[in-house]
Amino acid sequence: MSTKKVRVIGIGSAGAGDDALGLEAVSILRSRLPRTIDVVSDTSGGSNIPTFCEGIDFLVIIDAVKPTPNFPPGAMFAWSYPETRSAIDESFRRSTHSFSVTEGLALAEQLGVLPKSVTVFGMAGQQFEPATGLSATIRLRLNDLVELVLQHIWRGFASDPPCALSFIPLKVEG
Repeated sequence: MSTKKVRVIGIGSAGAGDDALGLEAVSILRSRLPRTIDVVSDTSGGSNIPTFCEGIDFLVIIDAVKPTPNFPPGAMFAWSYPETRSAIDESFRRSTHSFSVTEGLALAEQLGVLPKSVTVFGMAGQQFEPATGLSATIRLRLNDLVELVLQHIWRGFASDPPCALSFIPLKVEG
């Protein structure tokens, strides 16, 4: 059994309301994942993704997106990249960052450093104003998102830790 390198990246901006979702999620995950899994916070909005991809076999990204009428605050998604690139592109058109997750992944792909397995988890936020914390809706759903990420990672550990995962896009509304 070969050792595969795993990294979980939480993307966001502290103190910018629900944009801190990714940072909050990885803060929880750090205490719940083994130290062999690299868990990092990224406040660059996606521009550091190519650097974080180098030497990694399995990547998980967690970020917030702006809501829409069909994707209200608290709705969650999970997609594998590049298989569902168009769905990710559509969601991250509502990105809260000037350099989006999809742009970071596309750049990593062009540079030849994109990991074999990439999964993007996200949640539609409610408010993104400066100098605010997570909204009540997102705070209530945060642990649900963390549990989905953990289940995804542990399924990957089932046969050859951590192996690539088959993945079904999901939308959970609460």
